Amino acid sequence: MASIWKPRGMGEWVLPQNQRSSYWVLLAISLLIAAHLYFYAPIFPYSPDSASYIERARNLKSAGNLLDIPYGVIPGDVDQIENHLFPVGYPLVLAAISALGVDPKVASLAIGNLSSLLLPFMLFWAFRRGVGNDSMALAIVGLSVLAPGLLTNAPYGLTDVFSLLLVVAAVGCVLRLETAAGWFLAGILAGVAYSVRNANLALLVALALYACYYWKSSRQPERHAVVRCTLAGVCGVSLVVLPMLLRNFWVFGAMNPYQMEPSTIGLVENIRTYIEALMKDVTACKECARFIAWSIPGLLTIFLAFFFAFFWLYRCGWQLMGKSQRNAVFFSGVYFTLGSSLVILARTRYQWGEPINLRHVFQYTPFLFLIMLSIMQHLSCRMQKFFTLVLFGLCVFRAAYAIDKANFVSKKPHFYANLQNALSSGRDHLCSAKPDVFLASNWAYLFRIECDVRARQIEGLNMREGGPTGPGASLMDIILTIQNNVHKRPVRVGLFPGSSGVDEGDLPISGSLQHELSREGWIVVQNTSNSLLLELPR
Repeated sequence: MASIWKPRGMGEWVLPQNQRSSYWVLLAISLLIAAHLYFYAPIFPYSPDSASYIERARNLKSAGNLLDIPYGVIPGDVDQIENHLFPVGYPLVLAAISALGVDPKVASLAIGNLSSLLLPFMLFWAFRRGVGNDSMALAIVGLSVLAPGLLTNAPYGLTDVFSLLLVVAAVGCVLRLETAAGWFLAGILAGVAYSVRNANLALLVALALYACYYWKSSRQPERHAVVRCTLAGVCGVSLVVLPMLLRNFWVFGAMNPYQMEPSTIGLVENIRTYIEALMKDVTACKECARFIAWSIPGLLTIFLAFFFAFFWLYRCGWQLMGKSQRNAVFFSGVYFTLGSSLVILARTRYQWGEPINLRHVFQYTPFLFLIMLSIMQHLSCRMQKFFTLVLFGLCVFRAAYAIDKANFVSKKPHFYANLQNALSSGRDHLCSAKPDVFLASNWAYLFRIECDVRARQIEGLNMREGGPTGPGASLMDIILTIQNNVHKRPVRVGLFPGSSGVDEGDLPISGSLQHELSREGWIVVQNTSNSLLLELPR
């Protein structure tokens, strides 16, 4: 790092003029992100995944465990279980911050927002040496952070932006420092990244493959140093990952306990869905992304673009690049390929709650941009002018995307109005319940986060009376399932429009259904168009 500073006068150190200009640009980018977080922040920046992270952090702080509420109303005799879907890293970070007196739900937003503001500087530091000049590094930063993926996900209390910051920091330590200490720090950061998101297994494998490449491409006298760096990186990773794997084996009987229902989406569809999400993040043009992913000409175009880029690198581009740039391009290519493949294969094997979308691809677009701009540097002047126009077009699409507020609000009509209605209508019924009461709601994650109660998620409802005519269970089926699985405990249920099958117009329920509930011992506390509150006293 000392090489970027110039002495001036007696003991005075300043950045060179071009470096100072670059950091002013980075500051401007961060301010744009700050403005986006301020003006486009959602009313409730959390999701069901957020509820799991926050609850585990609260439990660690209050009870010394990492237990989580089971998803769904079964089992009814167990309030909390070990979570086998999400690793322990993020709840540990939230719990550490909450030790300062900050609630984990606030800490999750603070981590996400701070990561978004720091990411431009981290990307510039990590990629500057690889691309070779400030202008290209700044272009990668702008294209990466002012893109749909990060802008859409930055305001939420989730792991995504924090995970990307950790990945970029680890990559920067490897590409910039090239010392045993740098690799050791990279190993720790990579281990933390894996403890935060399972998908960062791709980072660990990419680092291992890069170490092999680094050894192979080094001269014989340098290989001893490469081995020392690699061992330091392994030690860094082991310090974080080994305790986590041992805990997994102790608690779950497996190093990787991640399990979900089998996926209902095939490999080909997931590949095309991934391409659509990736192209949307790259171009900020939904129509362009849909055309590329779901048409033969579009797929052929993207395939040929990747083929010719690889062919050009193989035939002549590799020799034109300097060592630092080759290292950066190699790592970026390996990590982008592994990460993308892992997302596609995982979604093909497991049934997530959503298809592949921007949240799953923006982790990899900065590395794609690094490859693209590194290639662009070594093309002919005519081709460079052409791609400069392409980059300008991308900037225009990004500006249009960022200005349009509709891209950053819920796509479900009246979502936030329904959310606020659920909280106001159900707070007294659900949030004030005694600890031994079994709670269930179709907005469970809302009450878990806001009220710190153990509310269970009711999902798959079909509110049509007279028996479901399509997928889903009837209200009586759900109620009887709860009643039969919760023994000798009082139960409270809250149903509100806007989530998990309860639509506007489904409430209030009919008098005949109320009578049927009463026969089973349930008390209808409230039955309006805004809420259905039920209680089973015991």
